[in-house]
Amino acid sequence: MIEPEFYITKSDSLYVRFPKEPPMRARLLEDWIHEGMSLDLDLNRALEEFARVEAGESEISVGTLLTTSYVSKERVRLEQAYFSSPEEEANPVSTELSFAEAKELILRWRDALEAFEKSRGRG
Repeated sequence: MIEPEFYITKSDSLYVRFPKEPPMRARLLEDWIHEGMSLDLDLNRALEEFARVEAGESEISVGTLLTTSYVSKERVRLEQAYFSSPEEEANPVSTELSFAEAKELILRWRDALEAFEKSRGRG
């Protein structure tokens, strides 16, 4: 199971890291969470997309500036969507996790965001 670590930055923002994952995988997971689910709207959209797959849609792809995710009922593949060289673009970094692991991460991130906002008197 993937173990996220939530922490508050010096600028008083909630962040997540994955210290037990290999560096490139951790970076993709962090980018996926932060770029794709930092706002309630984005978080709700992600949960709606997962619900569509659970209801029978075969695969959904979702792109952000940093990652592209391909969601199917069996797995979620995260792929680098930003490139600093033609070599990176030809061989983008990617990682996979099970559908259940990905959904669990989204739900844990949602819970952490809600707790953070509540602790700041904003939730």
